[in-house]
Amino acid sequence: MNGISDQIRRAVIIDDSRTSQMILEGAIHSWPGFRVVGVATDASSGLEMVRSLCPDLVTIHLSMPYIEGGSLLTKLAAMPRICKLVLSEQAANNVFMSRKLEALGATLCLSKRELGDHPQAFLKKVVKACEDLDSASASRGSVEITSDIVKRPGACGSACKKDPVMGVIGV
Repeated sequence: MNGISDQIRRAVIIDDSRTSQMILEGAIHSWPGFRVVGVATDASSGLEMVRSLCPDLVTIHLSMPYIEGGSLLTKLAAMPRICKLVLSEQAANNVFMSRKLEALGATLCLSKRELGDHPQAFLKKVVKACEDLDSASASRGSVEITSDIVKRPGACGSACKKDPVMGVIGV
């Protein structure tokens, strides 16, 4: 997990639906090795949250007010070490749309319905995407830990502080 084997993967949920937020938050909290550290109702506040918290996983709903999910992916492109999970029925069922979102920086496109219908399969896909991203990131450069600072090159554009309970927190 970003080179730190005992670290919990930290997740930020960006979705304008409170119902979806609660479902995702409950699901992620139930997954071993994951913790929700932030929830945003729009892309602008979600972007700021991602920049400050440096999570390992971000869930992104495509249709949101002010900035839609595709534009958010473009803004998050400078943070390649963050697993960006797009949740969209259209993207999950349309290969062309999925490829376009992946070109914008999405790590994986899944449907919210799959989370409800097949939660274990959904979790396996998310874990695999995170692990694949970790492996790719490790081959490009290692994580450097110095005292309470974890330097994740390219993750959030700055170093992140390591908290003994929460793992990595934004600087």
